[in-house]
This record gives sequence, structure tokens and C-alpha cells, in this order.
Amino acid sequence: MNAHPGDVGESIYDKLNNVHASLRKQKEDAFRTKQLAEERLRLARQDREAMERKGNDIKTQLRQLKERAGEMKAKNEVMEKENRQMEKEFNFQHSE
Repeated sequence: MNAHPGDVGESIYDKLNNVHASLRKQKEDAFRTKQLAEERLRLARQDREAMERKGNDIKTQLRQLKERAGEMKAKNEVMEKENRQMEKEFNFQHSE
């Protein structure tokens, strides 16, 4: 069984077409994979930036709370000192 010369050419052409189609599909798959990876990277960066902003906000709030706690402690100490002074004066007045 000898193949006709035209049949051989068509067979080679079909094989080349199949290889070309396969390579094109691989290229398209690789491109889609790259696009998905870039999207995941973009989303991961957005998440990281959002977490960094949230962390910075929490640090700022903590610093403000510490400042307020210090101010309240100082005011409390002044009030306690005034209260002790008033108690002394009250006790002195009632001891006479």
C-alpha cells in the first residue's frame, strides 16, 4: 500500500495543523494562567495594603488611648490630692 503523494502532503499538513492548534491552545492557557496570577497578586496587594492601613489606624487609636489614660491618671491624682486636703480641712474644722 503506497500512499499517494497528495495524501502524504495532506497528512503532513493535518499533523502540522494539529501541532499548531495544540501550541495555540497551550499559549492561550498560559496567558489565562498569567492573567489569573496577576489578578491574585493584585488582590493580595490590596488586602495587604488594607491590613497595613487598619494596623496603622489601630496603632494611632492605641496611642491616643494611652495619652488619654495618662491624662486621666494625672487628673485623678490631682483630684485625690484635693480630696485628701478637703478631708484634712473637714476633720480639722470638726475637731475644734
